[in-house]
Amino acid sequence: MTARNVGVWFTTGLIAAALTGCGNGTGPNDPVISLQITASADTAVSIGETVTFDVLGLTAGGDTVTTGYAWISDSAQVATISGTGASVNAISVGNGNTTIRVSRDSISAQATLVVQQVAVAVVMSADSTTLIETFTAQLTAAAQDANANDVVGATVVWSADAGAATVNGTGLVTGAGPGTANVIATYGTLADSSWVTVEAISYAAHVQPIFDANCATAGCHVTATQPAGLDLSSGNSYADLVNVNSTQAGGGVRRVKANQSANSYVIHKLEGTQASVGGSGVQMPSGASPLAQETINVIKLWIDRGAVNN
Repeated sequence: MTARNVGVWFTTGLIAAALTGCGNGTGPNDPVISLQITASADTAVSIGETVTFDVLGLTAGGDTVTTGYAWISDSAQVATISGTGASVNAISVGNGNTTIRVSRDSISAQATLVVQQVAVAVVMSADSTTLIETFTAQLTAAAQDANANDVVGATVVWSADAGAATVNGTGLVTGAGPGTANVIATYGTLADSSWVTVEAISYAAHVQPIFDANCATAGCHVTATQPAGLDLSSGNSYADLVNVNSTQAGGGVRRVKANQSANSYVIHKLEGTQASVGGSGVQMPSGASPLAQETINVIKLWIDRGAVNN
């Protein structure tokens, strides 16, 4: 946080008056007859900044009083007071105006504190993103002030500079086709961007890693002698899947039917709907948590794009 001492021009004159004044001494029984606060009426800061307010209280004899003051901020949602005595800090916490008041011996003084964030940058959640065609990724961005606080009420405008990806009004990016796009978040004249790389669905790059991590494991579909004679290990899985009849469902149901994920038995097994096509056994992967639907959708996309061995 940044600390500011406001009204310095005013403080200097008051201190000089205090040093040259003479009186009858100060103490708790010497009431003040005037208070002057060292802050101008148009004091303006941003959220997170700390402003120092000083008060000069004078007795009838011209002496200064440094204790016994009560401070208050009219709106604690805008600024809070920290400290006591003749000098306190006002900590700005929210947009708006508040009156800072100080009182002693039925005498009071006040100053207005204006808290208004000024955006100095737009900050994106990621510098780069990679996704598969037709899939989505959520980006976020915010206009921020000089203290890296999100500017309350500031809404960025989203755009994409190339056809490889589109972005909606909330930063949800959709891969339209292989390539790259620069997704931009703008607030006024400020902007930040994120490179989005969109990849074409690939069996080797996107589908096989799913099988490697979840199915081609010890005791599962590692060799042809494993459940249903299905080997999902790298180099063997494609030949055991595409246009191969299921040994569980029968009736010509293919493990993978190109261009038809809804009629592919491997999808039914992964989604736990194998009984609906005459299948049996447990949902894949056996003995583990079901795959997330987004992961299954990767395999679906590959099938619906022709189940190519790429």
